[in-house]
Amino acid sequence: TSSGGSSGSTRVRRKCTIDGCPNRVVQGGLCISHGAKRKQCTHPGCTKNVKKAGLCSSHGPARKKCEAEGCTRVAVRGGKCIRHGAKRRSCAVPDCTKQAVILGMCKRHHDQYQRDKKLEEETRSLMQMK
Repeated sequence: TSSGGSSGSTRVRRKCTIDGCPNRVVQGGLCISHGAKRKQCTHPGCTKNVKKAGLCSSHGPARKKCEAEGCTRVAVRGGKCIRHGAKRRSCAVPDCTKQAVILGMCKRHHDQYQRDKKLEEETRSLMQMK
């Protein structure tokens, strides 16, 4: 589910309906831990989970390759792999050299940001109760 139509919008993913569970919903309001069933690849004999079009990553559509002549790597950005010029975005946190993955931050800093944000919200709701 998307939380808006602008290009700067962030994706909002539903949480498992089991109280206290922070996992994302996979099917029927539940996460994998609480009983959601994952679809399996439709390729004969394959038991991997579906990624796209009813197939797993091994049997599904091929990922776009780098446009550089003779390169077989996966294109990351602008039709090129990192080696051939796809620009890597660095984490927005000062002195962090890791690659940005979510909201301009590396996974570690994004997770830390989410924890801080959740703690702040919990503190605010407790203060309102008093």
